[in-house]
Amino acid sequence: MSGRRWIFPLLASYVAGISLSPYLQAHSGWHFLPPLWALFFLLFRHRPSARRLCLLFFSLFLGISLYLVRMAPSPHPDHVSAWAMRGDLRMEGRILSVTPGAEDRWTLDLEMLGRFDEDLRAYPLWGKARLYTRGKALEVAPGDRIRFFEELRLPRLFGTPGEFHFPRYLATLGVGATAFVPEALDLLKIAEPKSQKSLLARLQRGRMTLGLHLRELIPELSPYVRALSLGDKGGIEASHRKLLSATGLAHLFAISGLHFAMVGALFYALGSRLYRLVPALSRWEPSQRVVPLLIIPLLGGYYLLTGAAVPAFRAFLLALALALLLALRQRCRPMDLLALAAFVILLIDPLLLFAPSFQLSFAGVAGLLLSLPRWQGRLSQLPRMLRYPLGVLVTTMAATLATAPFVLWHFQSWAPAALLTNLFALPLVGFVAVPLVLGATLLHGLCFGAGDLLFRGCALVLELVLEMATAVRSLPGLGGGVVILSPPEILGAGLIACVLLCGISRKNWRLALTAALVGGTLLVLPPWSRPGLRVVALSVGQGDATLVSLGDQHYLIDGGGLYSDRFDVGESLVAPALARLGVRKLSAVILTHDHPDHSKGLPFVLEHFEVERFWSPVAPQRLNSLLLQTLQNRNISMGRIAPGWNLLNAGADGTLSLYQGAGEGGSNDLSQVVFAAWGGRGVLLTGDLEAEGVEMLALQGAPGPVDLLKLPHHGSAHSRSEVLVNLWRPLLAFVSAGVGNRFGHPAPEILRHVEDQGGQTYRTDRDATLLFEAAEQGWVVRRWSRGLFR
Repeated sequence: MSGRRWIFPLLASYVAGISLSPYLQAHSGWHFLPPLWALFFLLFRHRPSARRLCLLFFSLFLGISLYLVRMAPSPHPDHVSAWAMRGDLRMEGRILSVTPGAEDRWTLDLEMLGRFDEDLRAYPLWGKARLYTRGKALEVAPGDRIRFFEELRLPRLFGTPGEFHFPRYLATLGVGATAFVPEALDLLKIAEPKSQKSLLARLQRGRMTLGLHLRELIPELSPYVRALSLGDKGGIEASHRKLLSATGLAHLFAISGLHFAMVGALFYALGSRLYRLVPALSRWEPSQRVVPLLIIPLLGGYYLLTGAAVPAFRAFLLALALALLLALRQRCRPMDLLALAAFVILLIDPLLLFAPSFQLSFAGVAGLLLSLPRWQGRLSQLPRMLRYPLGVLVTTMAATLATAPFVLWHFQSWAPAALLTNLFALPLVGFVAVPLVLGATLLHGLCFGAGDLLFRGCALVLELVLEMATAVRSLPGLGGGVVILSPPEILGAGLIACVLLCGISRKNWRLALTAALVGGTLLVLPPWSRPGLRVVALSVGQGDATLVSLGDQHYLIDGGGLYSDRFDVGESLVAPALARLGVRKLSAVILTHDHPDHSKGLPFVLEHFEVERFWSPVAPQRLNSLLLQTLQNRNISMGRIAPGWNLLNAGADGTLSLYQGAGEGGSNDLSQVVFAAWGGRGVLLTGDLEAEGVEMLALQGAPGPVDLLKLPHHGSAHSRSEVLVNLWRPLLAFVSAGVGNRFGHPAPEILRHVEDQGGQTYRTDRDATLLFEAAEQGWVVRRWSRGLFR
């Protein structure tokens, strides 16, 4: 079988291995399977079927092994990961890169050089670390050696379904630990000769200098210009990112094949003109065979200048392959070339398979290669005035369809405005802004005045594009925004997208119709729900968010929330978890009390999920302004129960009751309490009740037996949880708390008391998200681990 026909099966088996790896337990046995399969191949290599099967399994287990190796922490005792969570350390490292962010925040990637004791004796410390700091200005730059005194931390997950895998993202960068230095002035620069700085460090220093210059030159639009010139999107604020996503323009500000095509075309035009000036060269070889190879170093410099991102690497590899094919007079199918580029990138780093940039980049190009050949002939027959708009429309639709499943999976967003915005944004950005910013970057070190003039021109173009896109988005039906779909629904959308991209022909009509029917069925079928009572304690840090399900009736009790405004728990944790759990509609959202660690994540959920009712312990006018505004905008019915127990739901799948203590105010002791029961099993969720509230609840009792108890106030020692434990003697208890929280929750004495009474305690800071399912014999408990409840 030819190499071309083998690339797709090998790539598919290798991708399958990588995809399975997150669900597997890391074990050294996996690493020996590829050599064993290689031995099997040598023994049976003369049998074609066995040889093919062996190669496929070798590729499968190679993907598994490489993923597990990349994700495993280094066993070396001097690696940064080995010194994480061991208190403050005096450390020294060399800055590899600096990324400015919003609100005077800076991200520094370091190559660690050593650590020091109190007497400044040096000890080895190696590996990469990511350092976060704040300050109006940064006095250090890439290539500098710095010292600082701080604690290293291991990157970790909250442990909720659907959350962004931050440790895996850092692993792709080779980062083994993180640290936070509150003030940038606390970073001590170590003087050394400039000659000791590498060429790459000097390039990074130049990128940083240019980025800071742009912040002063064009403050408001500098994040967009930096994204186009340096590939640095860190300065784009969250609200602006949402605008780019909703208008379908985000891809224009991520350096990818579009930008490489524009820059490559410019280099090729200039190179061809210079090449033809020498007649002898034209007689030796035509320019179209030589010039593409000559401009590869220039494209490589552009790749490094723009931050060496995954889409840019893919574009550079394809450009290099195309140049080699032209020089060697060879031909290759575009899809084979794309598959080979994907295989090479994943062999270099298998973790990139899970990166949204990798998935969107390759899916978009694959969609274009699959669909455009069917449309090119028809478009070429149209008048010139219609070719461009229809060509852009078809291209945008193909790329949108191909990337839609991945956009829905990672970002839960949809941008119908993209079909119109790209009609004007593509030419303005591709043919005007990119050449301007490239020329400005080249002139920056030679003629500041000319370079700044071009940068300002690029900023004006981008401002025009953004204003026009905002106007298009305001049109009826083009607003776009967040779309919450469950995994089966996203799979259904992906199948339909594949059918639309590939088309229906005589050869594939059976497969296409089957895929369309399955996809349509997955989209229209109502979410499947189990009968009975299920409780999901979401791991949201030092906060509370619990999902109670009675069959197909879902109740969200609190939405978590961090006191920082930079991380929306509702958007990043609660909403993705609900989507992964197949929840599209909430019968009610119950707020136990309006404290940030319980309510701050609710506005996003209320904004993007169908909610029938909202229950609060206080009158609506006493809720925080953002929460109240969201409820009013969505026209969600708000209610407040009377003191004591109130039955909210009673059916075949169980009952749910809500308790409100007497009195007024928003203190912890007025937290609403939830009781749910099914089949003789009962769960009691106690909010943040403290001593007085616990005493009142104990006097009221519960509507039924309690064998699963959420300990009050994150397991605080001041909440008198022992009163409830002594009263009901639950088999199981759980606590929602953040890892290493400064309050010391849960209190050790409370955990010991539960154990002394014959109960078992689970906690989200150690066990991640917890699933409790009521059964006749008791509660079945599962923890969220490696992508599944186990």
